[in-house]
Amino acid sequence: MQFPKDELNHRCNIEWWYFNGNLFDKNRNRYAFMNCLFKANPKKSDISLVKRIPKKEVFFSHSLFVDVSKKRKIMNLSPFSILSGDSFKREALFVNYLNSPLRYINNEIFEFDSFKYRLKNENLDLVLKARKEPLLHNGGGDFVVDGKKVFYYSLTNLDAKGVVVDGNKVIEVCGKAWMDHEWSNFIGRKKWEWFSIQLNNGIEIMIQRYNNGENNYVGIIYGNGKADFVNDLILVEGKKWKSKISGAEYPVSWKVIVKSKKIELEIKAVLSDMEVLFGSLNYWEGPVDVMGKIDGKNIRGIGFMELVGKGMKNKFDVYNYQIKQVVNSYFKIVGKKGNYLLNGLINKI
Repeated sequence: MQFPKDELNHRCNIEWWYFNGNLFDKNRNRYAFMNCLFKANPKKSDISLVKRIPKKEVFFSHSLFVDVSKKRKIMNLSPFSILSGDSFKREALFVNYLNSPLRYINNEIFEFDSFKYRLKNENLDLVLKARKEPLLHNGGGDFVVDGKKVFYYSLTNLDAKGVVVDGNKVIEVCGKAWMDHEWSNFIGRKKWEWFSIQLNNGIEIMIQRYNNGENNYVGIIYGNGKADFVNDLILVEGKKWKSKISGAEYPVSWKVIVKSKKIELEIKAVLSDMEVLFGSLNYWEGPVDVMGKIDGKNIRGIGFMELVGKGMKNKFDVYNYQIKQVVNSYFKIVGKKGNYLLNGLINKI
């Protein structure tokens, strides 16, 4: 891989720029976020909200903000993002995009120095600075899945500092973030378990199990920047949480064993109710706590978990819920004058 060239967009069927993080204010109140900008070829996509868009490529975004102490979450899911004319036109990564045509809130991913970024959306404004070089997965930054290459690197240890917007409050925060950039012509089946883990001994770990173990992968980067890549992964499901909307069941605690590296971890979701619904796609995304042992030594850490492909059982309820959410959000933008129409419409849905 070549940087900064490979931080930009590529000719491919699917690509994303993904960030997550765990943040703390001065009183040690905890917050978490996820921000992902996607690019897809609608003709090759199997996502219902994307494949009908009559364009050669479409950008869309998902973002998540969690106030852990209040057990409150905000999800912003846009099926179509409008990019500024100068996005992806600089030598380094720069993207400025708008998600709603009814109100102007610019979202930004701006690399102002090598692996140093400004990340901005309606819930946060952060400066992220990498403490390590990129983790090129599998050693060279690519996998082969069903005969097609998947290109993938991560920035596993980003110092994060800035502000979050929680209701009417602007709160100064700092913490740790993680960045993934992946692109390929492989669309694939939407079923995987994925974990980003940041430990208190200076080690970060990326864990991925694809399609019920068809592809297992563990990428480890140590405090000195050296990396290991193994596939002897054992994932054991623990406690499950069932969505009242989709009927899907998500394991919210896991045991991780990697015998070749003497890794034994317990991973637990910080909050259970973290389901994301996007058209016909449902997944679970949220912060986790980690504890366990590596080479016999006790460790603790934080991270993020993503679970995709857990069967949706109540499709009618899911679509009904999403329609109401969209109507709610747009009438909030229009203002109080829309409340009467909103209530009448929701009662008919």
